[in-house]
Amino acid sequence: MTAKIKVLVLLLILSACGDTAIRKRVEDLDYAIDSYAYALRWSRSKDAIAYHLNRDKSRPTTDVSAMEVIRVTGFTILDKTLNSDNTGASVKGELSYYHNDYATLRTIEYSQSWWYEPESKKWYLDSEFPQFK
Repeated sequence: MTAKIKVLVLLLILSACGDTAIRKRVEDLDYAIDSYAYALRWSRSKDAIAYHLNRDKSRPTTDVSAMEVIRVTGFTILDKTLNSDNTGASVKGELSYYHNDYATLRTIEYSQSWWYEPESKKWYLDSEFPQFK
């Protein structure tokens, strides 16, 4: 093999590896969004809170007392935008829920700011816990 062909093959392999890493990171984001919505849907407050981590790696104070009387019925993603280096994402969606004492289904807009933490290779939320009305 000539040196040019070796370099070309090496560049192709490195390019494929980079694409795979990006694809994995995006798949991990989708999994985190779904897992967070699942935790809210099934009133698993501790699991939902685990996704809340500020960018300075401090845990925000989160009041989840509303989850005792709220039942989330769904989360619909309206828009998802990743930043150019795939280390942050903005997700806009709607949460559908009802209060246990009332039979009225309500919907609130819910914006999420996700960020990727490279040491743990996990996605975290740097936004407030949903504010149920």
